Amino acid sequence: MVTMKPNIDTQKTINVLVLAAMAGFIIFGRGWLLWTAFVLMALNVFAEPLVRPIAAAWLKFAEVLGTVNSKILLAIAFYFVLTPLSVLYRVFNKELVLHFKAKGRETLFEDVKEPYSKKTFERQW
Repeated sequence: MVTMKPNIDTQKTINVLVLAAMAGFIIFGRGWLLWTAFVLMALNVFAEPLVRPIAAAWLKFAEVLGTVNSKILLAIAFYFVLTPLSVLYRVFNKELVLHFKAKGRETLFEDVKEPYSKKTFERQW
């Protein structure tokens, strides 16, 4: 007789939702959170096919939330961390910034005036 292994990802997802509902009950004291945890736990134990859509919906929601949050966090990091740092760098390192803005330059690359050898390519940085 072949026994099928239960879908561990679904069980783990529902277990996390049960823990979140229990934590919500402890923090906020709302009775419906405890009942939600109990129902999810019972369904997870006795009727796993019924909780698969719940787990799939939660994982889809988490994916969308992660996408939105990553874009928001990256925008915040760019505008509130990197932009002020670049302004401060330009203010306090004017001679280095002017090097890149030198007149008559068509490119920011600099030509190396030494002959190439095998050792040159061993440690490029």
